Amino acid sequence: MEEPKDEFKIFTDGEFSSPIYRTKAKRVQVVYFCLDSPIGTYNHAKQRIRVDIKASQLYGKEVDIDVFRFDRFYRDRFYDKIKVDEKEKPQMKVELFKNYTCEEVDEVFEVLGKNAHKFDAYFFHFFTYLQVGERGKAVNRHLKDYRLQFYDRAIPLDHIFDKIKACPSMALKPKIFFVQADNLEMLQPLVIKKATPVTSERKIPSDADILVIMSTIPQELASKPRKQRTETNRPVDQPSEDSADRTNGETRLKQCSILVQAIVEILEDHVFRDDDIFTNTPLILGKAKDIIDTTDFGQDYTDYVIPVPTVRSTLTKFFYF
Repeated sequence: MEEPKDEFKIFTDGEFSSPIYRTKAKRVQVVYFCLDSPIGTYNHAKQRIRVDIKASQLYGKEVDIDVFRFDRFYRDRFYDKIKVDEKEKPQMKVELFKNYTCEEVDEVFEVLGKNAHKFDAYFFHFFTYLQVGERGKAVNRHLKDYRLQFYDRAIPLDHIFDKIKACPSMALKPKIFFVQADNLEMLQPLVIKKATPVTSERKIPSDADILVIMSTIPQELASKPRKQRTETNRPVDQPSEDSADRTNGETRLKQCSILVQAIVEILEDHVFRDDDIFTNTPLILGKAKDIIDTTDFGQDYTDYVIPVPTVRSTLTKFFYF
């Protein structure tokens, strides 16, 4: 028996030639892959918080604070309901995968591929750690060699892209990757004096319609205090020994990662929120740099260059969401 046609699998000539990615019902899939702590240790574990908003599809779960912040952002964007088989369902489907092995991640992408025809766009998030070699050798590592840690081992980001390429139902649809991979070597700046930004090419399938925004700044550094400024906007350094965790005797709320702060602040701004996402990437990087420049990382980071996030794109159309 012939399988009934799904209108969301069919692209019209107009949609093929349109400069904008189609979003017939704005059905989007939001996927989080999270690693709570680096492989083999509980040190430098991610900050977590319980989701207490009943409207969230993550209600009752303890999540990375980066997930918590993104979840609020997406709920504000995709709060409407759509009718599927005469039943109301959310526009957005959210899935969280915590502490998965590499094999389990591969299995997840197989399932995602089978259901990909149900969605118009995909947002993939990786909140994990950067796998680096022996101390001192990470400085000259090319981006194409970077590997992301999962529960049992680390794999190249290219491996994920290959899984995406194997999903035909994701073709001609935007796939947005937000990657926060903490480089823990940045937490010991006296060992590695300087981080040199790398601009080498990354292998991304040319037909993949992918946007990647990636940062390796550890989540821990995001909670460092901001510098005070004078009336003439000149920075005034604050003591940084205990100020990252305590201010005026009170515990400070831990901040989500610098990249997440920058993304959400720009995309929630009423001036930019209706713009194409790729058009906003320079603003996101600029906001990240502003946060870096106005943060007091402490005297150990005086000669240390904190790298700004990087962007890679093979998007072929504008993407508004």
